[in-house]
Amino acid sequence: MKIADFFEIDNQNYWLEQIAKTDWRSGKYLYELLKSSSFSEKHGFVHTCTEKFDFFPFTCGYMEIDIK
Repeated sequence: MKIADFFEIDNQNYWLEQIAKTDWRSGKYLYELLKSSSFSEKHGFVHTCTEKFDFFPFTCGYMEIDIK
C-alpha cells in the first residue's frame, strides 16, 4: 500500500472525486473539508509538516494552533 500526502500530490482533483463517491459518512465530511480547505480555517490550525515513521503504516501530519 502506498500512502500519499493529499496536499503534495499532483492529482488532487482525481482523489477528491474518488472520496466524493464513498458511501462512508465520514468520507463525505472529509471530502467537504478537503474541497473547501475549511478544516484549518474553521479550527484555526496551520499545517506545518508531515513525517513518515517506520513503526506507523501511515504518514503523520502536524498542525499548529495559536492558543491565546
